[in-house]
Amino acid sequence: KQIRAQFFGGIMGPVMGNMGQVSYSLTAAIGGILCVLRGFDIGGLTVFVNYSRQFSRPINEVAMQVNTIFSALAGAERIFELMDEEPEKDSGTVTLVNAEIGKDGKLTETTKRTELWAWKVQNTDGTYEYRELKGDVRLKDVDFAYEEGKTILHDVSLFAKPGQKIAFVGATGAGKTTITNLINRFYDIQSGSITYDGIDVKNIKKPDLRHSLGVVLQDVNLFTGTIMENIRYGRLDATDEEVIAAAKLANAHDLISMLPDGYDTMLTGDGGSL
Repeated sequence: KQIRAQFFGGIMGPVMGNMGQVSYSLTAAIGGILCVLRGFDIGGLTVFVNYSRQFSRPINEVAMQVNTIFSALAGAERIFELMDEEPEKDSGTVTLVNAEIGKDGKLTETTKRTELWAWKVQNTDGTYEYRELKGDVRLKDVDFAYEEGKTILHDVSLFAKPGQKIAFVGATGAGKTTITNLINRFYDIQSGSITYDGIDVKNIKKPDLRHSLGVVLQDVNLFTGTIMENIRYGRLDATDEEVIAAAKLANAHDLISMLPDGYDTMLTGDGGSL
């Protein structure tokens, strides 16, 4: 839609400009012929030709703005489409909670931030059990298609044990990012299963599932604000010390420290000021 808007907006200016020139030329030519044949007043013709040019000038200026108008309409249409989107359906019951290990060695839920996380799983009898978040991910016989009839992944089975490092290597469009999106449940699979610490991801509430994962995609979005604020966007209640610790884990601390104002360096949209 944006491309179509740019195309139609781009041709409107030249078309209207040329039409104004053609109108001016025709008026002058026909008026000159009538002056010769009918004895029309040349002074009157000159005034009329000038009026003709003045009439076409605002039309040309409006045509030059058509490109902006079409782009705005295309953008507004995308915004309204987003506003009309139905909320994600979430039938999950398993939640992620802060946990601590009791004297008996069992996990229990706590309101304190302990840096120990556990899955809160409800049993059929209404009781709860807690499973430590470790990061064991398994895909079994997974089939997936963005569009019905166009399978992207077929019979995919793989596993990633806690602490294990795995690389997916392949051509663009091979499905590497798709697998990441499926683990996060940005899309749901057609068949097979994906388990996370032995729990089917369909049974985990989406906000809790995505809170337990860290995803760094190819396109990084930076907002206008300080570097400290941009990092803290991932967890708004993080302290300065926790933000710096996160930067060190990402091997970004040394680079940030070399900037004139360090973590207080202001960034413009998408890091244009870097």
